[in-house]
Amino acid sequence: QRSDPSELEAENKKLEAEMDKLIFVSLDLPDHVMWLDTPFVCQWQRDRNVWSTVDIHDFKYLEESASVTFRTTSFGCFAFALNRHTNLPFQTWDLKPELKLGNRAIWRSLTVHFFSGSVTLQLTSAILVIDFNILGDDITVAQMQNAPNQAFKPYLGKYFKLPKLKRILLELGVDVFPCFDAFCYVKESCEKHWPMEKHAYYQMAQLSCCYNFAWSRWNSVVGRRGVIMQMREYKPERNKQVPYSMLHITPLKAEIITCTEVSPAFLPEPAEGMLFYADLYSLFKGTCSMIQRTKVQNTSPLLIGTVSELLRSTRVLSFS
Repeated sequence: QRSDPSELEAENKKLEAEMDKLIFVSLDLPDHVMWLDTPFVCQWQRDRNVWSTVDIHDFKYLEESASVTFRTTSFGCFAFALNRHTNLPFQTWDLKPELKLGNRAIWRSLTVHFFSGSVTLQLTSAILVIDFNILGDDITVAQMQNAPNQAFKPYLGKYFKLPKLKRILLELGVDVFPCFDAFCYVKESCEKHWPMEKHAYYQMAQLSCCYNFAWSRWNSVVGRRGVIMQMREYKPERNKQVPYSMLHITPLKAEIITCTEVSPAFLPEPAEGMLFYADLYSLFKGTCSMIQRTKVQNTSPLLIGTVSELLRSTRVLSFS
């Protein structure tokens, strides 16, 4: 039954009168946080020991002025809150070696083919594009695109240990490090078999000095016990690189398959002449050149450990 317009108008006036009795609050958003999503205000309830929005009314987010207004029934402790999974799942990711960065290299070797450069991990989320550069056991954010403000500018290009860099990003409102329960809150994610995933990250780190690994649209198709990514030998000094091959990893084996990124359907058929390899590193040893093997063997253990730790923290194989 449709309500009479006069009754609706009377109800609206009554509601406005009730709202006028509440406490009106206007706040500017702090500029040291990157507001990647619409924030909301919550109030601490001492009797329940929880943050709640029950007593928050008429909330308005003014994006142009970076401020919020709301009404509340009582004074108390208020806080801004954000959806921590705004950047998940990642749209794409890319891991590749880079040339030596000036005098920043911290290890030396007499080996001709020793890798004295760094490794870059690029994450593309719904909003941000972040380039992590790993050098030894230090990490920096070399570039951050589409940032809503300059909050991260003081830290751009500065090297930190991974735990400190994670803490800085989280304090700025940038969370690209999913927790163990993130699958409960992120749609279009596919949790991979953890022992397989963790083992793959370490071996990707081992080979990151001479190989480029990248996101594949088929990764979500193979389910929990499979990983699909693009892989190719990468030489930073060359303008033109070789085309990608499609890598298929399961808990039992690793192989190059004939399917490509532009194939109309996913067909996990092994490439012609492909032998059995138990994991990615075995595949590398069975197909690599002596130069590649020497470079991998002489890669800094610090670099391998740090790249592996960053991959485990971002979990690009499960959240892309």
